[in-house]
Amino acid sequence: MTALLAALRDRTRADDPRAVTIDGHSLSRAELRSAALSFAASLDTRGPVAICAAPTLETVVAVTGCLLAGITAVPVPPDAGPAEIAHILADSAATAWVGEPRDHVGLPVHRVTPDTGSVPAQETEPGGDAVAMILYTSGTTGAPKGVLLSRAAIAAGLDALAEAWDWTDRDTVAHGLPLFHTHGLILGVLGSLHIGSRVVHTGKATPERYAATPATMYFGVPTVWGRIAADEDSARALAGARLLVSGSAPLPLPVFERLRALTGQAPIERYGMTETMITLSTRADGERRPGWVGSAVDGVHTRLRGEDGTEVPADGESVGRLEIRGPMVFAGYLGRPEATAASWTEDGWFITGDVAVKDAGGFHRIVGRESVDLIKSGGYRIGAGEIETSLLARPEVREVAVVGVPDADLGQRIVAYVVATPGSGDDAAAEALIAHVAGELSWHKRPRAVRFIDALPRNAMGKVQKASLIRGDVGTPARSADGHTEPMDTLPVDLPPDADHRAAEAAFTAAGWTRCGAGDWAIALASPDGALVARISPFDPVGPYSAALYREAAGTGQVPALHAHRRLAGGGDLQVMERLEDAPQDVAEAFHRSIAAGDDAVAELVAIVTRIHADARRELPWCGPLDTNPTNVMLRGDGAPVLIDPFYADGPDLYATAGRDPDRFVTRIPEAQRRFLTEIPLAASGPWPEAERAAMRAALAAADARSERMEG
Repeated sequence: MTALLAALRDRTRADDPRAVTIDGHSLSRAELRSAALSFAASLDTRGPVAICAAPTLETVVAVTGCLLAGITAVPVPPDAGPAEIAHILADSAATAWVGEPRDHVGLPVHRVTPDTGSVPAQETEPGGDAVAMILYTSGTTGAPKGVLLSRAAIAAGLDALAEAWDWTDRDTVAHGLPLFHTHGLILGVLGSLHIGSRVVHTGKATPERYAATPATMYFGVPTVWGRIAADEDSARALAGARLLVSGSAPLPLPVFERLRALTGQAPIERYGMTETMITLSTRADGERRPGWVGSAVDGVHTRLRGEDGTEVPADGESVGRLEIRGPMVFAGYLGRPEATAASWTEDGWFITGDVAVKDAGGFHRIVGRESVDLIKSGGYRIGAGEIETSLLARPEVREVAVVGVPDADLGQRIVAYVVATPGSGDDAAAEALIAHVAGELSWHKRPRAVRFIDALPRNAMGKVQKASLIRGDVGTPARSADGHTEPMDTLPVDLPPDADHRAAEAAFTAAGWTRCGAGDWAIALASPDGALVARISPFDPVGPYSAALYREAAGTGQVPALHAHRRLAGGGDLQVMERLEDAPQDVAEAFHRSIAAGDDAVAELVAIVTRIHADARRELPWCGPLDTNPTNVMLRGDGAPVLIDPFYADGPDLYATAGRDPDRFVTRIPEAQRRFLTEIPLAASGPWPEAERAAMRAALAAADARSERMEG
């Protein structure tokens, strides 16, 4: 095994003036080493150091300095909230904080610049068992756990990938991934410092940034690859790369095939965990099979075991619990001996918690998490991934997640949550999808229900949160055949399916909710305990897009917590969310400036807003530009600013369209909404001059008259 930072320590190696580049700023290996050692010398501690791991050269210098000096690094997500930061700092016993000062940190604060020029620290090479880094898991059950990764484990994992991918110092690695996860930090940065390749962090993981960055190896998660595959010019720009590597979640079959068609090569798929690093991968010189993550890398052994503990045959079909042994497996969970012990079998194999199949040649296909992806229905053991792959072959399916929900008769009932392509998503489409699976796979593998939703719930790395789907608490609407929306969450009041805005307000009022606000677009009613607000609009064509934003960006902490969403008859919209307070204008304007600049702290939010806004502009011709009014920023209970309602129907354009061509305007409105056009509050009290409002009312009257003739 080579030293962890072998290439950085090797002074005989020719230097590279752009060894590490992040968002256009570069350091040579010598400059990085000097800055890292100077930073380490500035520390007055040898205990764990917490690093606010934004995608910057400062983060790389700080992590590298800790590793060169033998200090344990603790990367912290830059968008972590006060509670998460407090947990990580206390759990890791961090002795210093590296990054911008924060009121709640309570530790000595250190800043780092790439040209730090103090007395260099002494380099050390601790034993291989020394803990190099503590990475925190996503904490799907309880608080996040600290994963102890030794220097030897990281080095062994990188050596194995160098062999599998033919990764050498002649390569340039490009990616735009977070620097607080295994994928972006250990593979994407330390891999190059270990092997000697150049690394370029694109700042943002967008198709345009990847296309503009020449490289031989590109790293990305399926969300990134999906966007690149949808951008033909950007995808073709990567055709000269040696490897396109996908991980952190399964790569959908259509994305795999489109990347192969546009770039001339199939992506590398691999499998790993925070606890194990990368243990399975397709090889640079080997077969690349869509949906399969390849064979064990050097030093790794795998086995599949059934519920009774017996080994499952490697026949490419039988599903079993995946267990792993290898030198890159973690040392344990920090301060959790019971959790550590429960993760290992008595004979020394790590229990991944995933289920997989393995063929005679050693190729693996990950079925998914044992807890959510192995469905036990009617006496059969069914892998959710197989059904998802089948459904993704259909043109009406953009994304899908298959889960098993409790069922008194079957044990678990197969349910497919589908994000449909535009124009799809009715009852006929659902029946066609069920029939497709029954015909292509087998009858017992067919979904018993298909629910169309606006977006799948995901975490920061793009992994679908299936536990939310199983619980049914994702707060996302499922569209039905009549054009209304079925709530997948539970409203705090009972509403009939055909309820309009009047019925909704009456129901909430009867339940003790009271008006706490009203504006041009909606009214707001507060719950009896004051914790929630119901926002009701008589006509809001962009409501579902705001709701989609709140769901998809929930992990950022920069949007309100959405408890329920319901479309109302006549085009109205109902959202039940946490109660917010008005933000001071300077706070709101600063938050909008940060969004406009695409600052790192809001990068994930901006990416989600941009994508959803593009969908809205494509699907609603009258959707306006993003709203930057200060009133679109409010404060949650902890004082953090959140973005609300950034999408809106552009009033003048909407009504001008109606006035120029009422027939065309009316036909673009769903039938159930047409009779409520005259109720749009904007027509009577919008923020436009009276002459414009009069023209709008006239246009609406013409459109509504035409609507009555069409319906009559």
